Amino acid sequence: MFYKDYQADCQIINKLMVINAGLSQNPEIIKQAGISDELGGAAQRLQQAVSDRIEKDGVLAALLTYMSPVWLSKIWWPLGILPLIAGPLGIDVGGFLNSIIEQVKSIISSTGDFTQDDASRIADQSTSSLIKGASLDYLRELEKQGELVNSMQGKNIVFTKEAQFGRRRSSNPLTNIINQLSGRPGGVGTVKKLFGGLLRWFIMPILLGIAAFEGPKVLFGDSTEPAKQEAKPEGEISFPGIPQFLTNMSVPKPPAAQAPRYDLPQPTPHNLKSSGKGNQYHINSSGTIWLMDNLGSVENTLVKWAINIYPELTGHEQDILNNASFNKIASIIYQVNPQGISQFFKMPPDSGLHTMKDIVDRFVGTIKVSNE
Repeated sequence: MFYKDYQADCQIINKLMVINAGLSQNPEIIKQAGISDELGGAAQRLQQAVSDRIEKDGVLAALLTYMSPVWLSKIWWPLGILPLIAGPLGIDVGGFLNSIIEQVKSIISSTGDFTQDDASRIADQSTSSLIKGASLDYLRELEKQGELVNSMQGKNIVFTKEAQFGRRRSSNPLTNIINQLSGRPGGVGTVKKLFGGLLRWFIMPILLGIAAFEGPKVLFGDSTEPAKQEAKPEGEISFPGIPQFLTNMSVPKPPAAQAPRYDLPQPTPHNLKSSGKGNQYHINSSGTIWLMDNLGSVENTLVKWAINIYPELTGHEQDILNNASFNKIASIIYQVNPQGISQFFKMPPDSGLHTMKDIVDRFVGTIKVSNE
């Protein structure tokens, strides 16, 4: 088997879920961990969901539904941190998942089948080509040392300037583990291996769900009902039985002239002295989600960014909140988060915004600051 650590990885992930449930005492988290445990673990639950979806709508619909960054947090909410740290690591999660989908489609189109060996090979080789040495060995090392619980609680975080993924304790156990690692010499390399291990573990049960499906591996479903003809924009591609928005996620549309997606305010010159913070680059494309911690609200988060980057703005919080450019940016962020703002919120993709400073510079130039 190519992915030889899969069962061991499932065991450590299930242990994390149970510890997280015990530490949080949150009824919803305890319920999620309990359901997964009853079904043989989180991976088994996801594998069965994929097989059930294939029976209804075909392989492609199942892949487009489950092989997405959104499902990282749905299988277990702390995994939602992965798209957040992908940017600093230089990893395109959306592009990686789409490449998996293409490989599966190619095998089924060529052979009409998809086996457990196919699943194991794709999970292992695809992840290894993205991140060398990807594994969950670090989590097992923490468990062996008896430090797993402390690390999940953030008790071992080293608060240093080198910590690249945040320096404060979090309710997210994976965030705390990553923060702990990022404060150590060479820790970013280990963070990358851990990231790859989590990504590999996530895609494996989805692929096994395809392999375990009993019946022909039909890409587009096998609906006997005639498809309703709907008027679609010129050049839009669709498949029978698959919602259009899912198809659009993996099938590129022909290029067309488009107006700018966002009416962002332009940067205005100013004399504020930068602290040098807020320059961490995020890819922020349609295929790579840039998520940020919600510090109370979008407005409160942007104000804190502004003061962190330009300390002279301290005491001018109300001026920032009353600024028209500031409120326009906040409004755009709310628009690209139609499901509401929770622990994280998504930044506007394909907007030309790649750092916190990019965003702050769109409004601070019009805020009057006295130098007296």
